[in-house]
Amino acid sequence: MPTLEEMRRDLERVLQETDHDRELDSLEITTVLAYLVGKEYEPGPPPADQAPRTIGGWLAWAERSFAGS
Repeated sequence: MPTLEEMRRDLERVLQETDHDRELDSLEITTVLAYLVGKEYEPGPPPADQAPRTIGGWLAWAERSFAGS
């Protein structure tokens, strides 16, 4: 499971984006979901219709998820 810092770097790299507030399109969100599945992230990604829409949102979601595990 990646640390938050690793996740930040990985998402910036795979999305080629450093603006954590820009709204991601559906393909980018699918890319994030695939990243989480590939990293065997627990407790697993949220359903696509409940997924965060920004890199910052994903990082906040992961931080909450890490704290809850």
